[in-house]
Amino acid sequence: MHPENCYLCDQPLPQGQSFYEGQGQTICLSCFQTHERCARCRFPGRELLNTPPHGKLCEFCRQSIQAAPSEPCALCDREIQAEERHYEGQGEKVCARCFNSAPERCFTCRFPQISRQVTGVGGVCRHCVSSAVSPLSDLNQLLAPIHPFVQGFGHNPKGLVKGVFLPPLLVLGMQDPNPPPAKIQFLDEFVQFALPVYYLQGVFYLLPILSREWFIPAMAGQLASRDLCRKYNLKGLTQQRPFERFARSWSLFLSQQAAKKLGFAPVEKRLLRHGEHLQAFTKLYAMSEHRPLKEVIRYGQAELSRLASKGLRF
Repeated sequence: MHPENCYLCDQPLPQGQSFYEGQGQTICLSCFQTHERCARCRFPGRELLNTPPHGKLCEFCRQSIQAAPSEPCALCDREIQAEERHYEGQGEKVCARCFNSAPERCFTCRFPQISRQVTGVGGVCRHCVSSAVSPLSDLNQLLAPIHPFVQGFGHNPKGLVKGVFLPPLLVLGMQDPNPPPAKIQFLDEFVQFALPVYYLQGVFYLLPILSREWFIPAMAGQLASRDLCRKYNLKGLTQQRPFERFARSWSLFLSQQAAKKLGFAPVEKRLLRHGEHLQAFTKLYAMSEHRPLKEVIRYGQAELSRLASKGLRF
């Protein structure tokens, strides 16, 4: 059996000595220690060439980049290379130059091209405008398909939905009296502190513009909140008693599960981030990852009943 040769120096690999393997090749220890390495894969190739914006690349990485398809920027039509930094959303890609130089970005999705100005939130892109829920929308018709899902969690979602559209800081103030630590410019920043839909005293308060991907999951949870308020004669779930604290987490869990079922992954991700500091929510979510959903629903309803039976005391 002939000894294997080093890919770089073409000499037989010394017996009993360690060697490096990568890119389907074998390199002796001496070459590995003395040759410059690829900025992308750390392979000490035969010829490293400067390949912007990646730096010096080996022959294997250059081939993979050249073979990868490029796509045009949605704003300037310049080709975006496969590993070039860029914005991707709404089915389009925008190069880093266009994204960074945009004078304003969409409140809802940060797309760097504004189609319309909306009072209270600022600019909104053409994608979000086309799918937006607004004061002209028939909210009850939009929500009818989600009723069976909410019923599956043990709640009655039926009843006229009265929606009032308010600026973000007013909707936030209903949920958290403390002002945000920094100015809120985008929806994903807002959702760190509050939900974009909130039920209080018979009314659903919404942000001035909201995509259907956000509206439907958020409303699923708030329909459950309304049902709990009706059942226990509450104006809202704003107090800090054990029942209200758990009920808020339960409503958020419904919204997260609705986003998951509908395949709205970005919305689900933001809802999970919002619930990170809520102990009851993290427990419900952890249970749903390891147990059947019906079992989690039974637990949630039992916990609501247990806390309510204590007289809704502190």
